[in-house]
Amino acid sequence: MKRSGLIKQCLLGLIVVGLVISGSLPAMAQGGQLKFSETLLNAKDADFEDAFGSSVAISEDTVVVGAPRTSFTQRGSGSAYVFVGSGINWIQQAKLTASDAATLDAFGTSVAISGDTVLCGAPGDDDAGSFSGSAYVFVGSGTNWMQQAKLTADDAAAGHTFGISVAISGDAAVIGASAIQVPSGDRDSSAYLFVRTDLTWSQEATFPAIGSRLYDTPVAIGGDTVLIGTPSFELVHVIVPFVPGDPIQAVGPAVQRPLSEFLDIQGTFCFPNGLGGCRIFNPPLPNYLDWRDADRNRIAAIDYAGLAARYVFENFGLDFGTEISGSVTERPLADGRVLVTVILHTTNAFTWVVSGNDTQNSPVIFGNRIAEVLAGAEPALGDCTLKIEVFNQFSGSPLWDLVQLLGFGLGGGGLGLRSLTFTASALGELHPAFGVPEGSPGVATVTMMNLQMNGPGPTAPVANVLVNGGKKGF
Repeated sequence: MKRSGLIKQCLLGLIVVGLVISGSLPAMAQGGQLKFSETLLNAKDADFEDAFGSSVAISEDTVVVGAPRTSFTQRGSGSAYVFVGSGINWIQQAKLTASDAATLDAFGTSVAISGDTVLCGAPGDDDAGSFSGSAYVFVGSGTNWMQQAKLTADDAAAGHTFGISVAISGDAAVIGASAIQVPSGDRDSSAYLFVRTDLTWSQEATFPAIGSRLYDTPVAIGGDTVLIGTPSFELVHVIVPFVPGDPIQAVGPAVQRPLSEFLDIQGTFCFPNGLGGCRIFNPPLPNYLDWRDADRNRIAAIDYAGLAARYVFENFGLDFGTEISGSVTERPLADGRVLVTVILHTTNAFTWVVSGNDTQNSPVIFGNRIAEVLAGAEPALGDCTLKIEVFNQFSGSPLWDLVQLLGFGLGGGGLGLRSLTFTASALGELHPAFGVPEGSPGVATVTMMNLQMNGPGPTAPVANVLVNGGKKGF
């Protein structure tokens, strides 16, 4: 039942305008203090307990306000309101709701705006299970606002609350999810990067920001910089840069290839050791990529393709619980080549980090090498996401070991790596070489955002390798 206007004003969520500042602030100074004018915003159809004002955002002369408890078509389906104006003069221009609004979707829990594009999170959406979550993109033209897209995560599942936080800058959006199930039974956070090309949005990367399971997952994006908060570890992940790849003229439909074609070839390339044999980077394991941070003189070894997991299971019966999902997509190009896109999501990936230039002999600062784990030490395990784009010779051409691809290329002729994005985060124990007592809890992250290559490089790409102390009970 609707309340009277006075009761509405007392009980409903209200927005104070005048303290949210965009651009320059025309303010008066008196006695060394600024004075502000203010006005109040509320919805034209406001009702009791709509939670109007749960989220707010502003871009130039447009304000967006979330009301996640409104019952537009279903109880608690949620909505968001668009106001336009300046100073203390604001009028409601539109009410935004999801095209498929359903009970307890909580649309409007989070809102963001950039220019004429609004992003609204609906963490209660249940398309992929209860509270799997989603986010909706709206675009304004004059006084009209239309839904452009509904975004969901590639790994959407019940309880993930995708859309608990959102941020947008131009054609790039970041969406937080605060309850990703991990094998330990705990809930951790992730953030997802989406990019708009023309009118189409696609997921470009996943950032596993382990350590925020007791909190929401705050996200922000500005220009080419993504921020992801992990309050449990009192850290903020700063991820740069994101540079969209050059336009590609595709002809014909995309073709899906079996993921096994990529996984089975990892670790098979013979990297010459200069003595007529093959160099093994992490004996006794097959080769897999090490991520080097030149600035910090660290190397992170991460089992992105499950090679270490397979080795210890087949030879010693030790199960890390590593699981890999993803896709291999091939697109024919107008110039006769094909663009192959590989996306991997790996959970419980075996990880360790050394301080130095040699994964075999430099001191370990995080996690443990495989020999120590086989002797009883705890493995450091985490999640990682890999996305690579590679120009290949023709449809169905053999795929490549990443050590081969990044170290030697594919022979020139316009073939080879176009871009690479890799993010990883693992929990494990720290060692005295890091300057802490043995066994202290810690977190290691690796970030390589959209590496662009025009030809083969002599070594694996430089990545951002961070190791930080955690808190007990992580």
